[in-house]
Amino acid sequence: MRKFFDFLFSMQFAGTLMLVFAGVIGAATFVENDLGTLAARIIVYDSHWFEGLLLLLSISMFGSIFKYKLYQRKKHTVLIFHISFIIILIGSAITRYIGEEGNMRIREGEASNQIISQQSYIQVSVNNGVNRYNYSDKKLFNPYKNSGYDKTLHFNNESSHISLVRFVPNAAETIVEDPTGKPIISVVTMGRNGQEARFIRKGESVLIGTVYFSFETGNINPTHVQIVQNADGYFFISPFEASYTEMTNQSKIVLEANTMQPFEPMKLYSFGGTSLVIQKIYDRASTRLVAGPASKDANYNDAVIFNISYHDKNEQVTVFGGQGAMGEANSVKIDGIEFTMSYGSKIINVPFSLYLRDFQLDRYPGSMSPSSFASEVTLIDKRNNIEEPRRIFMNNVLNYDGYRFFQSSYDQDEKGTILSVNHDRWGTFVTYIGYFIMALGMILNFFHKDSRFRHLMRLSANTKNTGIVLLLITVGILNTNNVQAQYLNIDPTNYIDASHAKDFGQLMVLDQKGRIEPINTLSSEIVRKVTKKGTFMGLSSDQVFLGMLADPGSWQSVPMIKVSDSELKRMLGVRGSLASFNDFIDYNKGGSYKLSGYVDAAYKKKPAGRTGFDKEIIKVDERVNICYMVYSGDFMNIFPLKDDKNNGWYAVGDSLKFAPEDRAFVKNVLPMYYGAILKGIQSGNWNEASQSLTYIKTFQEKFGSQILPSKTKTNIEVTYNNLNIFKRLFPFYSLVGFIMLILLFAGVMNPKYKFEKIIKIGIILIIIGFAFQTIGLGVRWYISGHAPWSNGYESMIYIAWATVLSGLLFIKKSKITVATTAILASLTLMVANMSWMDPEITNLVPVLKSYWLVIHVAVITASYSFLAIGALLGFLNLVMMILKNPRNKDRINATIKELTNINEMNLIIGGFLLTIGTFLGAVWANESWGRYWGWDPKETWALVTVVVYAFIVHMRLTPGLKGTYAFNFGALISFSSVLMTYFGVNYYLSGMHSYAKGDPVPVPVFVYYTVAVIFAVSIWAYVKENKQNIKIKSE
Repeated sequence: MRKFFDFLFSMQFAGTLMLVFAGVIGAATFVENDLGTLAARIIVYDSHWFEGLLLLLSISMFGSIFKYKLYQRKKHTVLIFHISFIIILIGSAITRYIGEEGNMRIREGEASNQIISQQSYIQVSVNNGVNRYNYSDKKLFNPYKNSGYDKTLHFNNESSHISLVRFVPNAAETIVEDPTGKPIISVVTMGRNGQEARFIRKGESVLIGTVYFSFETGNINPTHVQIVQNADGYFFISPFEASYTEMTNQSKIVLEANTMQPFEPMKLYSFGGTSLVIQKIYDRASTRLVAGPASKDANYNDAVIFNISYHDKNEQVTVFGGQGAMGEANSVKIDGIEFTMSYGSKIINVPFSLYLRDFQLDRYPGSMSPSSFASEVTLIDKRNNIEEPRRIFMNNVLNYDGYRFFQSSYDQDEKGTILSVNHDRWGTFVTYIGYFIMALGMILNFFHKDSRFRHLMRLSANTKNTGIVLLLITVGILNTNNVQAQYLNIDPTNYIDASHAKDFGQLMVLDQKGRIEPINTLSSEIVRKVTKKGTFMGLSSDQVFLGMLADPGSWQSVPMIKVSDSELKRMLGVRGSLASFNDFIDYNKGGSYKLSGYVDAAYKKKPAGRTGFDKEIIKVDERVNICYMVYSGDFMNIFPLKDDKNNGWYAVGDSLKFAPEDRAFVKNVLPMYYGAILKGIQSGNWNEASQSLTYIKTFQEKFGSQILPSKTKTNIEVTYNNLNIFKRLFPFYSLVGFIMLILLFAGVMNPKYKFEKIIKIGIILIIIGFAFQTIGLGVRWYISGHAPWSNGYESMIYIAWATVLSGLLFIKKSKITVATTAILASLTLMVANMSWMDPEITNLVPVLKSYWLVIHVAVITASYSFLAIGALLGFLNLVMMILKNPRNKDRINATIKELTNINEMNLIIGGFLLTIGTFLGAVWANESWGRYWGWDPKETWALVTVVVYAFIVHMRLTPGLKGTYAFNFGALISFSSVLMTYFGVNYYLSGMHSYAKGDPVPVPVFVYYTVAVIFAVSIWAYVKENKQNIKIKSE
């Protein structure tokens, strides 16, 4: 038994479990890509063997606490974050077995307290005429394996038995000729998924669209269309007026109500709002259920055939349904007892209700594209006499009594809302505790004197190559944000005069969020949002914005709208990363919008179910609509309305709001100004344009002076925009911090190197940068009127400021701290700049606007840099193993050892950042749509990468994998999981983060050559290292 526990708690077994776990969940993403999410859940994520694997991992991790004595004081930090993983698994188990997910649909003017469950259930109701007995079992049938189902029901001192006969995934009915069968009419109608085939059997009633069709059922319902058969053929009697259109000549015939009419093929019948065509009439046939295609795009319901046994009698019942869909109930009677069964989602009642007062769907002006949607509801809880108005929209969750409601989607007629609901208070609470403890333990591990990281730091203090490695890290991190600028060939001196554009930029405008600001601020946001650049074609944002207003016809042909997705580029017919406004218009179809159908489909999906392609469609659609709003003048709210109690400012299109004496000016001054702009471009004389601009400024000062900011404040805001302090500080802090760090480490390695003067200059430069950063924060506070930490971007620049301040406070004790905090501030400002490049201009409130997302991206991005350097160092060490010979082996061995120690430190940092960042992403997901882990391919591969690197840093404890070669080889090839997470998922797998649509893009040829070189070097290094080890042993 001791040997068994030694094996169970051994690092070899734990490492094997980790690799198996990573391999299994990685393979599951390919199953999901080919067969759909449901298949991946059935085969892997929701299976009992997968639960067993997680249980073994937990047991192994728990046992290692005692085997490796992690309870000792010197190992407390390691104990903390190892325990955290067990807590996280416990929390996920609570979520899995106790938590509930579903949807609540509410129509305007109605209330609901019912949730449609996300999980599927077998529901049985037994009615003996006196009492009704209800049973419910959570069940998801496996289409790839007969999982079976047997259930004995006890009621009224009796029992019945239910067993599975057959499960038909994606079931579809097909008709077969059958001499013993009954007449069947096969019709085709339009359903929610396009054309649908429906069957009308003799003796049955069928609901098609909104009309019931009864085929000689024996009971005549006056509201049904009655179908009858006689010697002359098939006929129908409609209780209301009907019509048909001849398919041959398109002639339309109106049919009177309550008259017998022939029911024949080749005619398009219309019964009210239901239209159908007879496909074929079978005199004698029967239907069979066949499995539909095992595809991720399949839209069929599953069919389940059960056998009910009662009093030694058996009856079969077939029910249709599936996960996330309400099943259709079916009933049979045996000896007077009615058995009703269904399969699919079930209704869950909550102890309060939500009343939908109004569903609000805002669209971009002049467009059908949604910009935002929200639900105005009233929370009604009669238990506590509560009746409160609430508003639910993206990132604004209604949280009450353990239930969390998220804005998910809406009904097609825009009169109803669909809310995602999550009820998982304890699972989330326990999991969040695990996340916190994990992050705490990992952070403390950097400072604990007995940790592996600090031990490696002490070893590295005596090395000679740390400076070189840090230089490599510097280059690697700096390159992570190196984006090559792309400019079109244009001479800005031949376009709008820069001085005039600057004056235009100081004109005031009311933005979409209700703030009076200089046009310079608005133009900067628009250019950044549309082009993803601060300037465009060598023109300032004011020049670009004014050009789009004055000469929209020309600018609509200029490629300026950023498009990242390759499939979307192909659809638009563009080659580069920019598309013109005209590229989105299909002139062959009457000027229709090419993205219309894709936009509607993306917005109809739940946020948790949107793919990366859907998100790209929404982002690009917003950019297109922003351009449309610029061309149509919707952003130019520059005219204050005289004596308006709300101090409203309006655009030209609202000229009727103004008094007659002002209306002519409002209506005509901008066209006059734009005409003067075009003249100025041609002649170079800008006097007329400047005069028109002066007229507009005078109008603003005359009627809007009560809310106009001072000229000083306006000038400060424009200067702040143009200086772009925080973007400039990112490379500044990075360069100064890394140079200081390299010199400080060099001084530690060799005391004869003195760099005191250079270090002092570096500190002075950081202090100067900090002063500019402080001024920038103060100016932003002054401009906005609130403390600069109210949104994600402001929070990041504030954190960067606080980081540098913390380093400067320890300037006398540790200069390394100053350098390190400058580097961290640089990384923080880098991510803040990513947010700055995607400003929120319209009233769009997407799920991606979240503090948690900003932090998640920051940490994940930083981890990739460290892991990339780890791969590079691993490759260099393998090359040095190849280059060893009897003359240099001692020197190279020493160098390899030093670099391996440093690389281990590097991977520990990168691994910790990656782990924390991945679980911060889970927090973001939970706060955005109520699910902290959903096995999306992106998050799954992020977890694969976490597990792979956890295995790499534990290799030193695994017999047979302790060598230097094994570690460096692992550090090199493990980076492939990062590449899969970052690139592979985006382009080769479908999921909410991916851009994959249609056939995946081909693998670039250089990838094959790179892989070949890596494995050639790895094998060569292994052979040489193995020979040397054999030689050493023989000596």
